[in-house]
Amino acid sequence: AQLIAHCSHLPSPCPPLALHARSGVVCRRLSSSPDGPLASAMAATGSSCLSVFGLAWDATEREVHVLFSACPGYVRCIVVPGKSGGQKPYAFVQFSTQEEATVALESRQGTTWDPSTPAVSIEFAKRNIPDNFVPRQSPGAA
Repeated sequence: AQLIAHCSHLPSPCPPLALHARSGVVCRRLSSSPDGPLASAMAATGSSCLSVFGLAWDATEREVHVLFSACPGYVRCIVVPGKSGGQKPYAFVQFSTQEEATVALESRQGTTWDPSTPAVSIEFAKRNIPDNFVPRQSPGAA
């Protein structure tokens, strides 16, 4: 069943979240300002790609896609399995422009699929996803 969570703090360019997995979405807004760390991080990296950390152990590209695809400028996402059994997966989410990535970062920062787990942490990636990027295979994959 589709679960919809409406978060009143989301800016109008990114609509409320509609997720099809787990137990729903709980959003928490972390403060930011145009002159704050987000603006300087964006300027420093030159990237329009976001890194998403704190994903669940069984996170899928579909879940990350659903989280970000309604935001303007969304291009694609890649979930990268952890390097070893002790590292959680993380994701890269590509947007068309830095400005669109900033809107997505600010609107989705602090999102979690389960209120009993920590929220995801989103930051600007050092570079955009290369066109030929191939993620490592999951541990145990043939």
